[in-house]
Amino acid sequence: MGYLKTWALPCALGIVAACGSKGTDNSTGSGTITTGTATGAGGASQSASNASSTNATGAGGATSTSGVGGGMQTMFTVGGTVTGLAGKLTLQNNGNDTLDVQQDGKFTFKMTLADQALYQVKITAEPGVQHCSIANNVGNIAKADVTNVTVTCDDLLLFAADDGGNGNELWKSDGTAAGTAMLVNINAGGAPSNPAGFTASGDGRVFFAANDGNNGRELWVTDGSAAGTKMVKDIAPGGNSNPFAIVALAGKVYFRANDGAKGNELWQSDGTAAGTSIVKDINANGNGFAGADLLVMGGKLYFPGNDGTNGIELWVSDGTAANTAMVKDLAAGGASSNPGTTPANTSGIFAVVGNTLYFCANTAATGNELFKSDGTAAGTVLVKDIIPGGQDSVPLDLTPFGGKLVFNGYELMHGGEPWLSDGTANGTALIKDILPGAQGLNSSGFFPFGGALVFRAESSPNDLELWTTDGTANGTTLVKDIASGTNQGSNPHGFFTFQKTLFFAANDQVGNIELWKSDGTAANTQMVKNINLNQSSDPAFIGKANRAPLFSANDGVAGRELWTTDGTANGTVLVKDICPGNCSSL
Repeated sequence: MGYLKTWALPCALGIVAACGSKGTDNSTGSGTITTGTATGAGGASQSASNASSTNATGAGGATSTSGVGGGMQTMFTVGGTVTGLAGKLTLQNNGNDTLDVQQDGKFTFKMTLADQALYQVKITAEPGVQHCSIANNVGNIAKADVTNVTVTCDDLLLFAADDGGNGNELWKSDGTAAGTAMLVNINAGGAPSNPAGFTASGDGRVFFAANDGNNGRELWVTDGSAAGTKMVKDIAPGGNSNPFAIVALAGKVYFRANDGAKGNELWQSDGTAAGTSIVKDINANGNGFAGADLLVMGGKLYFPGNDGTNGIELWVSDGTAANTAMVKDLAAGGASSNPGTTPANTSGIFAVVGNTLYFCANTAATGNELFKSDGTAAGTVLVKDIIPGGQDSVPLDLTPFGGKLVFNGYELMHGGEPWLSDGTANGTALIKDILPGAQGLNSSGFFPFGGALVFRAESSPNDLELWTTDGTANGTTLVKDIASGTNQGSNPHGFFTFQKTLFFAANDQVGNIELWKSDGTAANTQMVKNINLNQSSDPAFIGKANRAPLFSANDGVAGRELWTTDGTANGTVLVKDICPGNCSSL
């Protein structure tokens, strides 16, 4: 099942979430996403196009609204600032002055008011995927323009859930029981539509894949309302196009799909049937889009492609057929370098750091090693052959950090340990041999927190615990041995942050997986709440709504349901028992 923090989020796919960073395109009047979030398109902001004021100019000593020409200002404007907006917001002052705002920035109502006049600003419409709050919105004019009305918009959570009667369907939550409800029953009659792959386009819409029971699994879009939730196009009539790896770029979404005739290829959509089309039929005899990853860097798309001649290699596209091409044939002669994929078929081994794409790739000369690309053939090269001679170092968990790359690298002397790279061979090195010798196997789950990266690692066999690194050996330390005295380790995972605190799931000393938190010190790394008193609640982060974290957990009574936390035991509560009783909705 899928989840999305509807701006962040990137978006997000699977039990996730998302979301981080609002990688959105504000040039069309949008505000984040996770979804939202390879990383989507950046954008420029501008002041609200509908915001205006009228300032008449008086002559000589006459009264005026602007004070030009020596007159005293007697009429004043009302305005303020909007932040976090993704879509269209409608404001109204005193019940008769209406203003539409479509991007972050300052706004001003058209009508002016006299000194001491009452102003009452309210929100009359907000994006369906957001909740907006308003402050400093009521008062009296005090011989000055009002500029401090503040509107803050936060994302709602779109996710898939099963209420026990309608199957796995599309739901929406603002983090409260009253605000958590099924948005639309896409596949009526109890069969699940299984919505997944939620991706915010940057203009108040979210795209995803779903099956309505009639048209197969196709591309859908929602504006957060039931009426605005619809299938975009039946790409594969009579079958399933299975849209996958949906990303946003410049007001459109791009994705992998199969129309039943051309195989898996790169597609694009603007949210309309007419504007949904194949970008290029890369392989006339098979799957041209030959992987599971689609990334955005520098306004272009990168993915594993196969033209039927050169094997699976790195491809690039600007969204047009003419400019969709192989970047470089790393494994010449028809062999495949399989960018982003390990020998064990683990995909997603990509990371974008600035204008450089890092990825795992395989050639006969190097084996599976770390490569990088700037989008050109000349700039697509091996970073370092960590295990020389064709053996595999298989770099995993590629993570941007301070303009460099941190990853789990394997070599014969030290095993699997954290590595750091600046993109050069000399600048690619082991950070620290946490488990001395060749037996180290796991340094994974790198996650940014407090100017460093937290991750899980073994300091003794099978003892995965919480570690932190600043990219140096001395700055790579154990945060806390949570499952001290056991042979299993706490295996911290599912990291997310809220109010400058790190949250994660971990095994305690009795083997139960519960919600933990940390400020990066041993003293303040502790369990938040023992949600399930008899066994593991196994919390899994989904996303955020109104900035509050939402996660799934099983308390042993209500089944696996939607929960939230403020970081305290009392503030860690069930949001809603979506599937009443002991059944699980998530």
